[in-house]
Amino acid sequence: EEKWDTMSTSTPWAGELKRPFMNFAIPAASGMCLLSILYLTPETYPAAVKSFLMALLFNSEALLGLVFFSAWAAHLIEAIYAVYILHTNKLLNLSNGLSWFLLTFALGFPSLGKLIHCVRKRNNKAT
Repeated sequence: EEKWDTMSTSTPWAGELKRPFMNFAIPAASGMCLLSILYLTPETYPAAVKSFLMALLFNSEALLGLVFFSAWAAHLIEAIYAVYILHTNKLLNLSNGLSWFLLTFALGFPSLGKLIHCVRKRNNKAT
């Protein structure tokens, strides 16, 4: 059974979407962490490292700020949409709603895409 599958009837949450497993979120969220650290605490990097990262990734502090705020805003919208999907499919409870919100906020579209896939799979089995 796939970790994200929803249809196991032997679990106490049969008929509900299982909470996602959070242990794989750490490697996938590293890009957002690097972006946040680079933007919020640039003094923690030695000048040579900061110059290299800025030259490699961004041309200016303003562009870094724009990317930082845009990325987190997009992740927040995706996380809210994940909770909306759970709610409209009558799968929302505090535990899985919070888990999917946090996972989608950290990972963005890959998490949201997996949630949409699971909900469609569940709905197709139900019909």
